[in-house]
Amino acid sequence: MKHERGEQLVEDPKSLIEQRARLKSELAEVKGFLEAIVEHIPEAIAIVDGRDFTVRMVSKFGRELLGHAKEKVEGITYQEYSKLQDIVNAEGAPTPCEELPLIRAILKGEIVTNEELLLRRSDGKNLNLLCNSGPILDLNGNVTAGIAVWRDVTEHKRAEEELRIKNIAARKNMEQELQAKSYRLQEVNAALKALLRQRDEDRKEFEEALLTNIENLILPYIKRLKNGPLSGAQASLLEILESHLKELTSKFGKTLALEYRVLTPTEMRVAALVRDGKTSKEIADLLCISEKTASFHRNNIRTKLGMRGTGANLRSHLLSLT
Repeated sequence: MKHERGEQLVEDPKSLIEQRARLKSELAEVKGFLEAIVEHIPEAIAIVDGRDFTVRMVSKFGRELLGHAKEKVEGITYQEYSKLQDIVNAEGAPTPCEELPLIRAILKGEIVTNEELLLRRSDGKNLNLLCNSGPILDLNGNVTAGIAVWRDVTEHKRAEEELRIKNIAARKNMEQELQAKSYRLQEVNAALKALLRQRDEDRKEFEEALLTNIENLILPYIKRLKNGPLSGAQASLLEILESHLKELTSKFGKTLALEYRVLTPTEMRVAALVRDGKTSKEIADLLCISEKTASFHRNNIRTKLGMRGTGANLRSHLLSLT
């Protein structure tokens, strides 16, 4: 009760009892609320007292995950609690009680985020856990408890491992396929090189055979014909025939045939006669064409060889091809 004129305030005992009862009821309500959250939330949660390290609460999901009954874990010290299970770190090394995330949160005020642990249960099952932990502070900032939430990521880790193994296998198969393709390409390249070598050898053999046949089977008869009675025109034609046979094996003939394929067969004959120094009239007589046609072919040859308007001498150019 409060008295006037500055007298000392005196609390009514009955009022104090009512206040205590109300506070006790509110605390019980808060505790029940907290217990309901911890009990029904689908997460593994543990709360440990910061003074005596006794286990205050373990969620239903957490007890099921760890394989322990409620009465077996709540109320015991965390040191005793940690002995009920075999916990190792991500590297497989045993983890002492003081190094567990929840104890570090109480002793050091440390906030632990997504720390990987391996739990070896008594039934022989191994669980991969992802742990988050932190301190619970009072109004003065003092650590009164610690809370830890851990999640079973065993299936996730298993899926990651399977994916890693599949990726390794796929990479290995790809490397083997690439290696096999590389070997096949090497074999194809080797075969192509062999074909090109054979083609080159066949070409050389053909050229040698052609040259041999011309020298041994054709030119001797031409020489015999030249020694016989011939008219002037026949002698000229025979001389041209002999010259053209020799041109088949000369650089001029090959160059003219390979580099200037745009020339017609008649233009090829005219070009050979121009190279030999024949005039348009002589070419006309030898090919049985008019002089105008012979000049027309000469002009075409100049155009096709890129000599039109250059002023260069056609015979000099043709001689330079030898």
